[in-house]
Amino acid sequence: MLTLFYSPHMTSVDNEAGRASGHADVPLSEPGRLQARQLGQHYATEALAAIFCSDLQRATTTAQIAFSGRDLPLVPDARLREYDYGDMTQYPIAQVEEEFPRRITEP
Repeated sequence: MLTLFYSPHMTSVDNEAGRASGHADVPLSEPGRLQARQLGQHYATEALAAIFCSDLQRATTTAQIAFSGRDLPLVPDARLREYDYGDMTQYPIAQVEEEFPRRITEP
């Protein structure tokens, strides 16, 4: 039986600033890097076959940090990106929520 685990990327610099990243390729924040290490500890005893993530650096960095030292293929895929906010990319989340009320809470 196939078991899938899902975890979003850890805290990015846009998350800290309250911006909706969408497809913007922003890095993890320092707290996000710590969270990624904790994520790796959480999954340390799981028998994983591969790691799939978005191709954006906040997702690939989360995976690289979390699963470093484990011989697991990392498969970045653009189809796993979060919602594209178009012209509102990196706008304040509150402003994006006003324009697209369901896009933040129900992507």
